[in-house]
Amino acid sequence: MVDFGKIGEQLGDAAKNVDPQQAEQAINQVAEGAKNATGGKYDEQIDGAADKLGEMFNQGDQDANAK
Repeated sequence: MVDFGKIGEQLGDAAKNVDPQQAEQAINQVAEGAKNATGGKYDEQIDGAADKLGEMFNQGDQDANAK
């Protein structure tokens, strides 16, 4: 069975080691590709997922700045 909590924790840890601007560019490219692949049918869901990922990477940047 997939442990989504562990996956989220690992993504959070990885986010601390990534430049937020590069992450945002990559997320936007993947989101656009997914939108094109689905013909726009799931744009809202894709945007929501992309926003959550962006928040995760920006949070990692804020944590690093707080130290």
